[in-house]
Amino acid sequence: MTFLETFLGSPSGGDGNGTALQLPAGTDTHTPIQSILLVCCDAIRAKDNPITYGVACIVAQLTMVPGLTVSVGSINMTDADGNNRDLEDMQAEMQQLVDTYPASCIGFSVFAYNTRVYEGISLPEGSLLLLGGPHITYQTDEEVVSAFPRADILCRQFGELPLLCLSLGYRHDKVALVSERARSALSLADMPDSMMLSLSLDESTVPSPYACKILPVSMYVRLETERGCHHQCSYCCHAGGIRGSVPLSWERVHGDLTLFMEGGARDICVLDAAFNDSRIRRRVKVLQFLVDNRYKGRISVQFFPRTITKQELVLYRQLPGLELEIGVQSLHPETYRAIKRPMCQEVLQRMVTQLEQNGIRHFMTFIIGLPFQTPATLRHTLQTVRDMYTPPNVASLICYPLELLPGTPLAAQREEHQYRTGEFRLVSKYPVMSGHVTSSKYVTRKEFQEMYDISQELREPEFVPYVAEEGPVWGEEDSV
Repeated sequence: MTFLETFLGSPSGGDGNGTALQLPAGTDTHTPIQSILLVCCDAIRAKDNPITYGVACIVAQLTMVPGLTVSVGSINMTDADGNNRDLEDMQAEMQQLVDTYPASCIGFSVFAYNTRVYEGISLPEGSLLLLGGPHITYQTDEEVVSAFPRADILCRQFGELPLLCLSLGYRHDKVALVSERARSALSLADMPDSMMLSLSLDESTVPSPYACKILPVSMYVRLETERGCHHQCSYCCHAGGIRGSVPLSWERVHGDLTLFMEGGARDICVLDAAFNDSRIRRRVKVLQFLVDNRYKGRISVQFFPRTITKQELVLYRQLPGLELEIGVQSLHPETYRAIKRPMCQEVLQRMVTQLEQNGIRHFMTFIIGLPFQTPATLRHTLQTVRDMYTPPNVASLICYPLELLPGTPLAAQREEHQYRTGEFRLVSKYPVMSGHVTSSKYVTRKEFQEMYDISQELREPEFVPYVAEEGPVWGEEDSV
């Protein structure tokens, strides 16, 4: 079913939360775009909001533009049972959406797995096609236009600030006008330094979609404390165009945590690429807030394998719903060197020991199909990790097939590694993806299937669906 919601820009310029968009006196601005329709197309679970988090962040920023109308459409790629929906049905739904709610600019959030849904969609006359999302960020203008000949505007990396500038009539280095239609329709000027300073064009200060009431605080919420990643793993999207990391302001992080507490959220997903890579003082403040407010709900966090400080261990022990995902990928030296993700077995062993001794629930993830990987090296990696645990404790492990993301270093090495890709179903709750590796110079398709069969025999974590379903999850238990 199609979902649509419309938000109006503040008449005075503001984020709906008391923060006004202050423009320097005498600034000559114009709004080249009067209305924007942003379209989400993803596998949306029952606990997810129909508006995806990334699009909600953009809407929170754009509602600060006076007079701008922002609509959001959402199409679910899976049905109520988690099965893939028919492609033609989704395309028909998408076409009906853009026909029914025309806008001067229609934006698609493009991922590797949803590109086919957008193919062949025709836009109303006069509408410009804006493309953003990971699939756009990591490719050149030429590659994107070849795949989407109808494209008019490309937005790369995080979209809030680039689209804010575009909506105000100014250039931004992450926005490209790739069609003559767009160049003639949009007259973009260079933003004066005074205006740039006044708008505080800084990733750390972008508004929260929760504070701006774009997303409701429901049972399941997402928390950002930092964007980007310090690591440059060759298979990862961060190596394909988003380098380094930017911490969000503590005021925003603290504000979101406070809203989660007041709204009774009981399932928090931390979006940071590696939470334990963020500034130590920052992550301790996040953990301390949760502990001080006696949070007992689920909180999922991604970790890079490294020793945990004693101060953090004390805090982690006090979060009963904590779930750590530790991305190992491989312990085979040739493999981890090839993907630029160095992995020290001794450090991983120390981390496992810390987690075991402190009773902290966790699981580890691996990738199948990496360079120099074979069924033998995969088995060795998995057995090495299993041997790190003291009985009766056992390892909880998950393997994912390698997906070649356009624009990443590993995708550029496709011929070097003789990668072949095809349709591959990850697990039932995700759509079929067509960019997964199915063979390479290191494994035949049969051997890849063998590695996949190995992955299906692993003991997956039992605590992933953990949520405190009954009773309060913040503060003291209610007295009887």
